[in-house]
Amino acid sequence: MLRELYVPQPHTPGNGYGLGFNTLKKENGRGYRLQHIGGSGTFVLMDLKADVLFVMLTQVPQMVKYRRQVVRKVSEIFLRVNQ
Repeated sequence: MLRELYVPQPHTPGNGYGLGFNTLKKENGRGYRLQHIGGSGTFVLMDLKADVLFVMLTQVPQMVKYRRQVVRKVSEIFLRVNQ
């Protein structure tokens, strides 16, 4: 049943949004590279094909201004893992 979290829901923008996760990349109707971004800087990025997970948990709004830099670096790492 966890797989259903990764199925893009109808009428969601871009690559879609599953039940709790943005589906950044999909295959066979299910997302395999997923992310979740929270309002106070929390960030989760996972790649189910590469078996890689990154989680940054924060509870302070000040982290939001640093999140973009962290997301960029982590995304670069995820791209290298998939090559």
